[in-house]
Amino acid sequence: MLSQTLFAESRFLSQKIRDVVNTIPAAFFVKDSHSKIILMNQACEEQWGLAFDDVYGTDASQFFPPEQMQWFLEKDREVFAGGQQIDFEENFWNEKRKENRIGHTVKKPIYDSDGKPLYLVGITIDITECKQASERLRASDEKLRSLFELAPVGIALNDMQGRFIEFNDAFQRICDYPRDELRALDYWALTPREYGEQEALQLKSLSETGCYGPYEKEYIRRDGSRVPVRLNGVQVQGTDGQPCIWSIVENITEHRRIEESMKLASLIYQSSSEGIMVTDELNRIVDVNPAFTRITGYELAEIKGRNPRLMQSGMHSTEFYQQFWNAIHGRGSWQGEIWDRRKDGQLMAKWVNVSVIRSEDGKIYRYVAQFSDITEKKRMDELIWRQANFDQLTDLPNRRLFRDRLEQEIKKANRTGMPLALLFIDLDHFKEINDTLGHDKGDILLTEASQRIRRWVRETDTLARLGGDEFTVVIPDFGNTATIERIAQHIIQELNAPFSLGSEQGRISASIGITIYPADADTLEDLLKQADRAMYLAKMRGRNCYAYYSETPHAASGAAAGE
Repeated sequence: MLSQTLFAESRFLSQKIRDVVNTIPAAFFVKDSHSKIILMNQACEEQWGLAFDDVYGTDASQFFPPEQMQWFLEKDREVFAGGQQIDFEENFWNEKRKENRIGHTVKKPIYDSDGKPLYLVGITIDITECKQASERLRASDEKLRSLFELAPVGIALNDMQGRFIEFNDAFQRICDYPRDELRALDYWALTPREYGEQEALQLKSLSETGCYGPYEKEYIRRDGSRVPVRLNGVQVQGTDGQPCIWSIVENITEHRRIEESMKLASLIYQSSSEGIMVTDELNRIVDVNPAFTRITGYELAEIKGRNPRLMQSGMHSTEFYQQFWNAIHGRGSWQGEIWDRRKDGQLMAKWVNVSVIRSEDGKIYRYVAQFSDITEKKRMDELIWRQANFDQLTDLPNRRLFRDRLEQEIKKANRTGMPLALLFIDLDHFKEINDTLGHDKGDILLTEASQRIRRWVRETDTLARLGGDEFTVVIPDFGNTATIERIAQHIIQELNAPFSLGSEQGRISASIGITIYPADADTLEDLLKQADRAMYLAKMRGRNCYAYYSETPHAASGAAAGE
């Protein structure tokens, strides 16, 4: 019999090891050499329907039927007598549920270095339901055959000199020693010398508090390589009063790898030139990286918990955002261009990638948006596009853009059956002004002429400068030729008015050639040729007038300004 003092000490120390073994999902219990319960985990309490405080220091006979207790004690004696691990099926009473259950139990004796029995370690898995299915029974049996593994972590029992009294297969795998060789070693043989100072601190903690850890170090394996481990342990006393140490040893190689990956991910997150924004399942901002703040001007504290719509520019329609969310929830991602506003209200263009992160149950956990600021690129693209498609002097579409729009209007006319007119405008006497007054005055005149022509061009029409003093107007859906003639007459009248060219005045007129699609031509090139010919016909008639294209020049019609 243990003394009252020894029971009290053992009870205190058992509580500490319970904190460790409570991580084990199976029912785990430890008895002393007299079959008195000195340790059980929470899973065991649930399985028996008993509280540890109610059975500590007893054989729990008051809670189990006599025939079951006789069976339990016989098995305990069998374990101690045989000195070997045994596993078997047995019935046990669940006091809380008031029913018999079937368990598969493993019992194993633990001896001290002199061969005296210290403990009986047992693990029981409730296989009541498993008995109904052979496959589940086989799975349970596989688990039971390695029950001393207890968990996917190593468990070892040492005496105070560091010698291994017992250890599980997981511990052996961590150390990578054959079992016989490992038994001949001690704790210190596995520990690199540079951890001496840390070990001293852990031993001090063990002596003062009865436990040590968690702390991390390395083990030296059989091949000389090192494995990072995390250790927790408690000091207990056996029935002979000799202290021992239970240790839980976890191989943290993968943990270190994940930790390093997380550090790298954090470094990338913090140093990325792309803005990153993380929102929760309700699209409330959770976190942003420094690049986000640099690009948008918003600090995390200002916008945390708010919806990202606070940055919306108003340039996108409701349909755009509907398609945006449909893609995210349908495909799990979206990529594209979005215009938002910075904190100071300035517009910014962003190229955005949005991804969904889901939890294990498939529900949305986070949205992650990565974006780059393409405002300057868009500005440069717009500048390049304008330089390629607009006349720099008059800011009108140039020959390239004119041809593109004319081609589109021809296609539209084909679909609708409506005609379109093409006006080819050439400024009369412009060369004389350019030669006598200089090119700068000529540029002023061209700019003013483009503005005067624009006054009589509808928003649906296209006014372009082809180069030099040549302008064109594409007029779709004009209804009848009276509309075309009225526009041409107004343009001629506008251009007849004198131009103020600094200290000088200049006067010009205009010759306008008109061709109709599809009456005069049905291709772009033919339309341009016919409009050019019609313009020359107007010049032949004395300038300052317009003329329609006709296959027979003498049949061409025209009108001078004011006719």
